[in-house]
Amino acid sequence: MAFVNQTTKNEFHKDSIIPLAVKKGGKIKIKHYSIFEPLTIAVGNIQGNNVILDLPEKLLENSILVGDSIVCIYFDKDVEYVLIGQISNITLLYPHQMTIKIDNVEKYNNQRQHIRYSVSLSANVTEPNVNEVFFCVVKNISIVGASITCKHEFKLGTELLLDIAVSKNSVIFYYGKIIRVRPLPHFYEYGIIQTKIDDVNYRELVKYIQKLEEEEEGLFSKE
Repeated sequence: MAFVNQTTKNEFHKDSIIPLAVKKGGKIKIKHYSIFEPLTIAVGNIQGNNVILDLPEKLLENSILVGDSIVCIYFDKDVEYVLIGQISNITLLYPHQMTIKIDNVEKYNNQRQHIRYSVSLSANVTEPNVNEVFFCVVKNISIVGASITCKHEFKLGTELLLDIAVSKNSVIFYYGKIIRVRPLPHFYEYGIIQTKIDDVNYRELVKYIQKLEEEEEGLFSKE
């Protein structure tokens, strides 16, 4: 993704640094240090530089506090907005909500051609001709690749065989190449691009992606 620096006053909500593209009811992904993978929820409201969101149960179960840093990601066509801020208010009475005061907004051209879906799936990875299996967690998945985390260190460009458990009774196998490596405190994060998949596994992957799409659309069709 490339940084886009051309902005005009007409791009923003009134008296706000939040772009007009970020709309009430739109899908937004949030990242907080207490959760392993991003959560996708709906924008509840926008007031000045504040974004009001329904408080997800997953965050309610964790120790979130006023003052915590949070990152919001909002997609609009070929543009990705990254909103960086802090939790300024938490309403614990129903409906549970949190207010995020946005301090900075970054705008990027999104060059990805395939939608990624946030997941948390168990998987095993092996290198061809190496008799050792490594456990990993799939953090997001698309029709052409995935992002995984693993305690084992692999080199950039390594080819792997992935078997991903998408349900209790369904496992998808395909080969992929590591195109991104990000060292983290206790594990490594890898970006995987699919290199080889047979017809049976491709059909299963398409069905799974369609299921994720339907679940997400169902979540946001409720008013």
